Amino acid sequence: MADYKISDLTAHPLGYLKTTDIIEVSYDDSGTFKSRKQTADKLKTYKVYAANLTQTSTNAPTADIFENTLGGTPTFGYTSAGVYTLTLTGAFTDNKTFIINNAWHKNGFFQAYRVDADTLSIRSYNTSLVATDAILEDTSLEIRIYP
Repeated sequence: MADYKISDLTAHPLGYLKTTDIIEVSYDDSGTFKSRKQTADKLKTYKVYAANLTQTSTNAPTADIFENTLGGTPTFGYTSAGVYTLTLTGAFTDNKTFIINNAWHKNGFFQAYRVDADTLSIRSYNTSLVATDAILEDTSLEIRIYP
């Protein structure tokens, strides 16, 4: 694996940092310059799950995952019309789980919230505020878990 300078990131073969890329980090330790190598995934102070969701008929949502550093792959479930779960044991820490979503979509909106340490609830509604399937279509969801 080749080392890249921050100023050379545009030259990275994939155009962005992979979590396994190694970066040299420089810092001042009480007047003494020091450096160390660190993998790119350690630059963030939080874990992240970012994906576009799609849901049809009475199926559980599916995800086109952009990034997942949760330490496992969450599982989607179908509960009832417009009501779904996202489950990963112990992943969703109380008071440290931050959820970002594009709430409004072309046929309605959706919300996502933490139920407990293992589960998030995702609910989709039509424009009449009725829980409805097939609202999630290329719908953005990002979950951040802070330390």
